[in-house]
Amino acid sequence: METGKLPPGILGSLLQGIPIEDNRVLIRPDVGEDAALIDYGDRILIAKSDPITFASDLIGWYVVQVNANDIAAMGGIPRWFLCTLLLPETINEDEIREIFSQLVSACAAINVTLVGGHTEVTGRVDVPIATGFMLGEVDKGKQVLSSGAEVGDSIILSKGVAIEGTAVLAREDTETLLLHGMSPSSVEKAKNFLFDPGISVLKEVTLLQNKIEIHAMHDPTEGGIATGLQEIGFASQVGMEIKSEKICVFQETREICSILNLDPLGLLASGALIIVVPEEQTDAALTILREGQIDACTIGRVVPQTKGLLMRNKIGLLENIPTFRRDEIARYFAEHASAT
Repeated sequence: METGKLPPGILGSLLQGIPIEDNRVLIRPDVGEDAALIDYGDRILIAKSDPITFASDLIGWYVVQVNANDIAAMGGIPRWFLCTLLLPETINEDEIREIFSQLVSACAAINVTLVGGHTEVTGRVDVPIATGFMLGEVDKGKQVLSSGAEVGDSIILSKGVAIEGTAVLAREDTETLLLHGMSPSSVEKAKNFLFDPGISVLKEVTLLQNKIEIHAMHDPTEGGIATGLQEIGFASQVGMEIKSEKICVFQETREICSILNLDPLGLLASGALIIVVPEEQTDAALTILREGQIDACTIGRVVPQTKGLLMRNKIGLLENIPTFRRDEIARYFAEHASAT
């Protein structure tokens, strides 16, 4: 099996086979939904788990962000966090303390309480691996699902694509990028994409909540913006018409993808948020985001499912939204490892 997410067909069949007998479970596990929803009276508990498996000097900070994003993408507020850390035998105490420091500070920055987890040194890993479990809350009736998109809706994208992938590649393969002519200043700027424009989507969700009717949101991660759009389409049983020229790709992302032969549409995309709103509220949503210093643009519209999931290319022709069997960064690292 290739590295990366399980193929949607396999994952979907596995998830559909899970018996759900507790009627408090409002959203069963499904492809495209960011988290589970559990009825807790006048409130809904949101539960999410997500790992960080790529080596990262900011793994403790990173794991908090990606789990908080999925809570926010369902309209919720992140509240409590647990983390399982699997650590290699080569790690030292100072490095462990640094990871813990990152966990504590990242949680504090978004008013999340670190309530527990598990730590283990094991010979089965050669880099630290962090798996986060985030709990959040949302008022009943305020939850937002990936499956809520309706025909005629506008599709808004915040910030741009492949923010996360750009930062990870700049941090993990600096030497290759410099050897192929990328300037040191551009590499450093790309490394800082984790913070500017940033991989957190909490700000854009907070800006729009209670001001705009949001039909669907999704935090695209593995498989990039292309996979994120497909997941909303599948979950909502709708089609899409996306304008490729409207999708923001940062110059540093273009340069890294060109050097490493990657497609930014299929590259790790945390930092972007797909927001689906009624057409008549599009301008208001964009104004709110821009006044809040969040770049955003309309990249397409929702169409009937029979029309398919389509993307209009730069010469005006409609093509299927590209499908990525695995994230471009997973493909790159796998090919790079086999070549060495």
